[in-house]
Amino acid sequence: VSRICLEILSRAHVQPGSKLERKFQKRILVTDSVVGNLKYTAEFKEESLDRILGLLSKAQAFSYKITNNGVIIETLTQ
Repeated sequence: VSRICLEILSRAHVQPGSKLERKFQKRILVTDSVVGNLKYTAEFKEESLDRILGLLSKAQAFSYKITNNGVIIETLTQ
């Protein structure tokens, strides 16, 4: 069982050392400071990055797009 403590940080504070970035070797870019200041603690076994982000986005409304270069996370607009 792998345990991941995820801190999604704002664009100015994205650090290459974040646990999801290291685990999936993808750069994570957060374009909104509200979403960027959220912190999650979760435990995942073998879930994909898409599955993890999907679950986290249900806890706090944000959208994400996984590209070849990384992940873009932004607030859902109403």
